[in-house]
Order: sequence, then C-alpha cells, then structure tokens
Amino acid sequence: MDRGRRRMLWIPLAALPAACKSLGEAGAKAGTAPDHATAVARPAALGQRWVYNVRNSFNGELVDEVTESVASAGPVVRIARQSRARGRLADEVQSPWGMISVDAHWESAVEFDRPLPAWPESLPAPRIASFDRQYRAPGSDTARFEWDMTMRPAGWSTVTVPAGAFDALHYRNQIRFASDDVIRLENERFESIWFAPEVGRWVLRRDWGRYFVSGRGGDRYEDFLVWELVAWA
Repeated sequence: MDRGRRRMLWIPLAALPAACKSLGEAGAKAGTAPDHATAVARPAALGQRWVYNVRNSFNGELVDEVTESVASAGPVVRIARQSRARGRLADEVQSPWGMISVDAHWESAVEFDRPLPAWPESLPAPRIASFDRQYRAPGSDTARFEWDMTMRPAGWSTVTVPAGAFDALHYRNQIRFASDDVIRLENERFESIWFAPEVGRWVLRRDWGRYFVSGRGGDRYEDFLVWELVAWA
C-alpha cells in the first residue's frame, strides 16, 4: 500500500458527518479521576456480563442488542456472545485476561498467532504502541494473513452511557490487514474505544472499516456502528 495514502487515512475519521461523529461522543467529557495513577482492570470471573445497544452511527437507529458474558475464566477467558437480531455469535477469547487471541467483533471472527492487547497495557499512562500479527479463521488450517494495529491513547474521560457514568480511558485503534477475500484490497479498520477499568470492559465503542475492490473502483465501507453499555454485572 502506498505510504502517502496510509498517512491520509486518519483524515476521513475526523471528517465524518457531524451526526456520525457526535453520536456516542457527546457523553464523553475530559476528566481527572483521582485513581488513574493506580487504575487496574477488573479481573474476569464467571457470571460477569455486559449488555450493549448497537446503533447505526449515522442516524442513531438501534440495530441490535448484544449480551456478552464470561463463560470460562482462568488462564483462558472465553466470552460468550448473544445477539437479539442474529442469535448466537462467535465467542471472544482472551489468553490471558486483557490479551485477545480471538476477536469476534468484526464481520468474521479472527484468531491471532499471538494475542493482542484488549486495552492499553499501561493503563495509568498509556503510550502509542504498534503490533504486527497474523490471523486466520478460528480453528481453521487456512493460511495466515497480515494484521497490523496501532493503538493511540487519547486520554481519560468521564463517559455517560445508558448504564451510567464511568471514568474511562479513550484510545483509538487503526488496523491494516490483508483480507482472505482476494478481491478486497487496502483493508483498513478503525475503532474508537472508551475502556472503564471498574467494568473490566469498554463502555462505549465506535467502529468502521473501508476497503477497495479489485477491478471495480472506489472505496467500499463496512458498517459504521456505535456500541453503548446498557447493563453490566
């Protein structure tokens, strides 16, 4: 991929239509909670659950409700996922807690050759970090494909979502990857995430993706979605 094009890809994210940008960010305000210096994510335990409203980022339409719950805890943490609109979804796997080995939030689940951080590894004072991985479909014997992610912290905020107000670390992920679909080129995905240590998970998340189809011209887009926490235990 042309490096000049890569550098420009952050511009469209900031230039999204006002309705898209404001949805999910209106409740986030800069904050300085006294415990940031010792912030630690809640450890995983059986019975923990998180319920999210999933909305269309452009018009705020509610398109789904997803419930995620810890199905197994230990060295390997498995998070079962259930969609109101689509039924049972692929599980997320962290091994250990805080390191994702199977990411199930995109169009198709991906299994990494080495786990990726689920949130910045140094919560109190996070730094920009880059990670080079390879992935394949979970449990498959197919060839592996490139997956490169840059994690950029944006600071602590007080975030208000339907589940309440939380002190959260805001960070953005930019992902460049090779698709297992050979006609999809220049694949990019973006995440803007607010992670609340007391919840042990993100409370607000915006994600979208773009790619180029060989021989057809023009960028194609994956869904622009906002995930808001509505309940947790």
